[in-house]
Amino acid sequence: MSGKIKIVHKMLISGIIAIVLVSQLAGCAVMDSKEMMSMIDAGQSITIELASPSYEVKIQGEQEKKIDWIKLDQLKTFNEGFRQGLDELFNINIVTENGVNGKSGCLYVDETGDRNGNTTLEDALRNKVFVTKYFKSEGIKTKLTKLAGEAYADIGDNELHGVLGTINAYYNLLPDAKNPSSFNATQSLSREEFYTLVYKTEEGVKEIRPDETFEDAVGGKITYSKFAQEVDEYSFLSVANKSLDKSSYTGSISRAEAI
Repeated sequence: MSGKIKIVHKMLISGIIAIVLVSQLAGCAVMDSKEMMSMIDAGQSITIELASPSYEVKIQGEQEKKIDWIKLDQLKTFNEGFRQGLDELFNINIVTENGVNGKSGCLYVDETGDRNGNTTLEDALRNKVFVTKYFKSEGIKTKLTKLAGEAYADIGDNELHGVLGTINAYYNLLPDAKNPSSFNATQSLSREEFYTLVYKTEEGVKEIRPDETFEDAVGGKITYSKFAQEVDEYSFLSVANKSLDKSSYTGSISRAEAI
């Protein structure tokens, strides 16, 4: 578990440092790093306002509010070409165990090296076969971008958005937009959604008991609060020190950067 703590801390520490440095370089810093830490230690509510992005924010379709949490080898989303295409690209095969159809291959190997239908993106990136044989192979990003176009109408030829969109669609990490089906790579992402993304990237499907203390602190039970509560203890802005409240919990960060 210590490895996960370091990863989450590194991401959040980097984010806070970047915000402080950028505001200072722009000559408009409202607080330095010591002031921010003092506010956290004092349990004060913290609101971070980011400048408008330099890129154009394009949002298509109607945002879906809910996303199902299902074991990876049982997912049926984008099951009319996209999922089959990615399975073929990474040589994923159908297997049957105890009368239940599942999948095997480089995306379905857990940390102990066994086949597992409940794997995560973290498991894939830990797998040397996936990283060296497939993900780093020449032309893979172009193929992933083409596949992403089968799932989302707004990918075009943007390779970065294509790779991120493919990951999101296959692992069912964040809710999409529909009519048309869109990834909306430049759309803002709330802290709740970001915490959910971090958790689902590292943890397979399992039962989670709602934390009523966490829910009360962030304004009640919300769509993804059961996932976000599991990441809260590792972050700077936390319910424990009262720096994470309804306002900061629903604050926005870049979706593309978060993924």
